[in-house]
Amino acid sequence: MKHSRLLFAAVALSTATAPALGAISDEEFARMRAEFSALSERLSALEAENAKLRNDNAQTIGDAAVYRQQVASGGSEKPAAGWTDTIKLKGDFRYRYENIDEEGKDDRDRNRIRARAQLVANLPDDVQVGLGVATGGDDPVSTNQTLGGGGSTKDLRLDLAYAKWAMTEELSLVGGKFKNIWYRPLNSGLLWDGDFNPEGVGLIYKRDWFFANLGGTWLESDTGGGNDSYSWGAQLGFNTNIAGARVTAGVGYFQLDTAGNNSFFGVDDDFFGNSFVCSDPNDDSSCVYEFDYQEIEVFADLSMNIGDLPLSVFVDYVTNDDADDNDTGWAAGVKLG
Repeated sequence: MKHSRLLFAAVALSTATAPALGAISDEEFARMRAEFSALSERLSALEAENAKLRNDNAQTIGDAAVYRQQVASGGSEKPAAGWTDTIKLKGDFRYRYENIDEEGKDDRDRNRIRARAQLVANLPDDVQVGLGVATGGDDPVSTNQTLGGGGSTKDLRLDLAYAKWAMTEELSLVGGKFKNIWYRPLNSGLLWDGDFNPEGVGLIYKRDWFFANLGGTWLESDTGGGNDSYSWGAQLGFNTNIAGARVTAGVGYFQLDTAGNNSFFGVDDDFFGNSFVCSDPNDDSSCVYEFDYQEIEVFADLSMNIGDLPLSVFVDYVTNDDADDNDTGWAAGVKLG
C-alpha cells in the first residue's frame, strides 16, 4: 500500500505541473526529470524486494506445513549418512608369554601373539554385515600364533563372515560364521571356548529381563566324505536385581549328533578327550565318536559390590543324557576386583 501511495503522488505531481511546463526553465525540468527517474527506480527496487518477501514467506509457510506433517507422523527424516557412519573398523593385538607345566611332561615355555581385525557395515533396513580376519591356523578355538621359525611369516585366516538382521528391537537373525550367541556365565569355558565362532544360523531374542537364544552350527556340511553333521541348541534365561545384586540364570539344551562320525578336526584318532571306538585297532581312520551329545545345562551368575570392589560368582553345570558314564561336568568361580 505504501508503494502505491508513492506512485500515486508521483503521477499527481506530474499532472499538476503539466500546465505550467512553459514557465519552468530547462535546468529545473532536467532536475525534476532526474528526481522522477530516481523515484521510479526506487519504486521498482521496492516492488522487487516486496516480491522476494512474498516468495520467502510462502516458502516458510510451506516448510512449516511439512514439518508439522513430519511431527504428526512421528518425526522428521534423517539426513543421509556418509560411509564413515555406516562402516566401522576395529581390532586388537595381544602378546603373551606362556609357561606350561603338565603332569608327566617336561615344562614348556613359548611366546605367542594374537591379532584380529573386523570390518562392520551397517546397511539399510537394519542389516549388518561383518568380515573379520585373525592370526593363527585352522584351530576352531584359538587364534594364537607361536613366535619362532626363524622369523617366518605367520598365518592369517578368515575368522568372521556374517550377516545380521534386526527384525525387531528384540529379535535378531544372524547367519554365516559369527560370534558365539550362547550365554556363558562369567565368560566361563565349560561348554564354549571364548574363541569359538559358530558356522550356521542363530536367532537372538532379548527383552527387559528375559532372553532366549536358538541356533544351529555345522560340524561338517560337506556330504562328500559321509561325515556331515549339524548341531543345534537353545537357551532360556532371565536377569534381575536382588538386594543390590545383579543375577542372571537360565537353562540350555544342545544336541550334537556325533556317534559313528570320525573326528571333525585334527588327526583321525584325536577326539580331544571324548569317548571313541575303533573298529580296527590298527587303522586310525576307523575310529569314531562313541556317543552323541544331548547336553542339559543349568547356569547362574551374580554380580555385586563389596565396598568399592566388584564381586562376581558363577556356577555352570552340564550333563550328557546320551552317555553311560563320565556324563557330567561343572565349573564354579569367583572374581573380585
